[in-house]
Amino acid sequence: MALYNEIEFENDICQHLAAHGWLYAEGDAAHYDTPRAIYPADLLAWVRVSQPKAWETLSKNHGAAAETMLTNACISNAS
Repeated sequence: MALYNEIEFENDICQHLAAHGWLYAEGDAAHYDTPRAIYPADLLAWVRVSQPKAWETLSKNHGAAAETMLTNACISNAS
C-alpha cells in the first residue's frame, strides 16, 4: 500500500473547507463546468448573497435565463 495517496489529501482539504463555509458536498465534482472552468452553483450562490439587489434585478429582467447570462458574462469578462 502506498504511503501517500493524493485523494486522501484532497478529501481532507475539502472537509476542512466545507467546515469553514465553503460550498461543498460529496459528488460536487460532477457539477464542475470543465470547458468554462467554473462551478456555476458557487458563482450564483456568491452573487445572490453578496449582491442581492443586483441578482434580483437580473432575475426580474431575464427570468430563467439569468443564471446562464450571469455565468456567461463572468466567463467572457475573465478572459
